Amino acid sequence: MKKLIVLLIICSLLLIACENIDMSKISKEDIDKLIVCEKPYIRHASGCCLDANENKICDNDEGTEEKVNNEDEIVEEEEEVVEEEEEEAVEEEEAVEEEEVEEEEAVEEEEEVVEEEEVVEEEEEEEIIEEEEEEAIETKVISNLECGDIVKYKENFGLDETSLKYRGTDHVGKTSPEIEFDIIDTGETVTYTTCSNCESTEVTIQISGKHYTFVSASDPHMDDYDIMYSCIPPVLDPIENKKVFVNEEISFNIIATGDNLEYSVEGLPEGALFEENTFTWTPTEKDTYEVTFIVTNGEYTVEETIEIEVRDGNANCLDIFQEDDYFFLDGIQIQYKKSDGSNDSDSMIKFKIIDTGETWERSVSWNDGEGSFNLKIDGITYDFVSASDTSEDDWDIMYIC
Repeated sequence: MKKLIVLLIICSLLLIACENIDMSKISKEDIDKLIVCEKPYIRHASGCCLDANENKICDNDEGTEEKVNNEDEIVEEEEEVVEEEEEEAVEEEEAVEEEEVEEEEAVEEEEEVVEEEEVVEEEEEEEIIEEEEEEAIETKVISNLECGDIVKYKENFGLDETSLKYRGTDHVGKTSPEIEFDIIDTGETVTYTTCSNCESTEVTIQISGKHYTFVSASDPHMDDYDIMYSCIPPVLDPIENKKVFVNEEISFNIIATGDNLEYSVEGLPEGALFEENTFTWTPTEKDTYEVTFIVTNGEYTVEETIEIEVRDGNANCLDIFQEDDYFFLDGIQIQYKKSDGSNDSDSMIKFKIIDTGETWERSVSWNDGEGSFNLKIDGITYDFVSASDTSEDDWDIMYIC
């Protein structure tokens, strides 16, 4: 104990003495000799420090190191927290960016939907306009076209109280171009072939048994060109005068060409019939009758008036007969067939006996261009002379008494 107290006193004296000593001028070996630390103390700087756990670290330093370590751990934790917050911030920014992208995409989709809806609305409006135009066209029905009326593409018109629609036509440059019409009352579509590679077209359609002719009214080299209802005047074949005997039937047809022809007659003799275009009659009295036959297509009318001469059967004085006429002599029906002209050196005239079919030929005598001949029946002679220009064949003849 005494030694310890002495040692402490010495140390204190040394420490006091050393306050003014420059330790940098003392070597490490001198310090080690001067300062000796016994367990549980260890050397530390210019003195001794407690090392209770013998880990060669001053206990005071261990508390500081732990504090430092704790502070480092706290710093690390705070850095980790900061990193996590930064990561969360980055994630939030990315989430925000994704939301912005999604919002932009949503906006674009909405714009596309709006554009599509606008397109659909425009198409619907166009369809409505087309339907309204078609309805407007359909309401414009032309009742019974007149000659020269023009019909345009998709336009309605009337023929004989039938409503039709012009569906359109192919241009003439196409092979076998066609034109189409709708019959509105029945829903039927009729198709006709027009002219190919023509400068103009003409087509005749049939409605209710009647025919109607249309011609191109605009450039036929374009599809769906305008068409014009063309009324062509009917053409009536010559009828000529007729001859018939009393109680003999006469029948003949009135022949005409054209579209939608209607036939009628004026001055029809009593007992005569005119059905469609056929005249039939068996006269009972000798006379001459004037009859007018009329043909019309509703726009144009043609007519011809003829005489129907009714004879009593036997040839009468001064009766004139033409080629193919019939007459009676002494109860025998004879038909004048033909004759040679006066220029023939050996002129002949021919007749046919109706009951037997026999042909009679007689020579003709000439005097200043007038021919004469006779027929003998049962010993009776019947004289005839020419009644028209004899320079040509088949001249008229006249019975003279």
